[in-house]
Amino acid sequence: MKATLEGHLILEAETLKRPPIKAGSYFRKSGRFTHEDGLRREPLETIHPLSFAARENRRMSGISLPVKGQPVQGFSGIVHLEKNQYLATSDNGYGSRENSADALLQFYIIELDFTKNQVKIKQQHVLHDPDFKIPFVIVNEASPMRYLTGADLDPESVQKIGNYLYFGDEFGPFIIKTDLKGRVIGLFHAEIEGVPVASADNDIIKQINTQYEKIHKVKRSRGFEAMAAGPDNRFLYAAFEGPLLDENLEPESENGQPFVRLLQFDTTHDRFTGIEYRYALEEAGNSLGDFNLYSGIDGVIIERDWLEGSSKEECKNNHVLPTCFENPARFKRLYRVRLPKDNHGYLVKVSYIDLLNINDPDDISRYSKRGRFDFPFVTIENVDIVDQNHIIVANDNNFGFSSGRNIGKNDDNEFILLEATEFLR
Repeated sequence: MKATLEGHLILEAETLKRPPIKAGSYFRKSGRFTHEDGLRREPLETIHPLSFAARENRRMSGISLPVKGQPVQGFSGIVHLEKNQYLATSDNGYGSRENSADALLQFYIIELDFTKNQVKIKQQHVLHDPDFKIPFVIVNEASPMRYLTGADLDPESVQKIGNYLYFGDEFGPFIIKTDLKGRVIGLFHAEIEGVPVASADNDIIKQINTQYEKIHKVKRSRGFEAMAAGPDNRFLYAAFEGPLLDENLEPESENGQPFVRLLQFDTTHDRFTGIEYRYALEEAGNSLGDFNLYSGIDGVIIERDWLEGSSKEECKNNHVLPTCFENPARFKRLYRVRLPKDNHGYLVKVSYIDLLNINDPDDISRYSKRGRFDFPFVTIENVDIVDQNHIIVANDNNFGFSSGRNIGKNDDNEFILLEATEFLR
């Protein structure tokens, strides 16, 4: 099903903000540990990362690290609040626990004005745990505010429920509850039928020495990626980024088709209910990017591959060069889905929008050509319904590690407004 581009906003990749004064001087610099060898580099701009989707042809991302300040980047969850106001969360920073100890976990209130072509950061907050709600050691253990970093948690989705925020985390996976300023109120460990779910990055499992074989296994970086809120805000539906691993450490599948689980979480009692649904992936290796509901049962979900770049700039004749995309994006879709009536049922796919083939008859984006616009990013991780006619979509630009729009230049934070009346009807 076709969608039409009605707005395209760009927040430049190298948008940097000062950290809170109470965070200390250490966080005035970010990206010290992003070299391939994992070792510290203190001088600014001495590390030159590769785009992580292009390791084979050694394609540079165009960003040099460390940088002065904290980058405004890695948007992995978005919620439309009112008018032009949006809540957006950044992820852990640079992609792993090991390289993100100097990246603060930030979220923002952003104003997106597609009429005036403006992006404004209205509020900036950092997750913090002064009340010791996090049950494992964190980087800022000894500081009064206990600001959280990308070595502690990896928030990939967010919902606003009354006066609280709920974040879906990949490392645990956990659901994190905070106040509207980011002060942690609770951390809830994912479970399925009373059995813990854990990734290799789960510090609780490590510290209590639980045998890993006895729990549901999450492949690294495949924890909670998407999380929708029901219409009455009582229930959240937290979705893993990819399939869990079965007893043979293979991705879960049914009749040969891989699937992803979505777990229901009750915000009234702050617990997982035991109710779950499943989403069947169209292709093995695909992942979920984000999920939001716009009625009691209807929603929009992102399914994507792990490739980046436009097919128009694909390497020719099997020549792998740093000046072309050796394996460009093939699968980037928005699915309209419907929650099933039965627990443990599969989400029903109603229709989809191809994000690599969006109508732009007036070429309102500088990246459009002949009435067509594409969104060829490796990690498209933000979607929400703005009104009955429009959807907003945004990428996670993986600051320092993604170059899917312009070869050799790190991706910017891009926000697109799609007219999708027929799709949503």
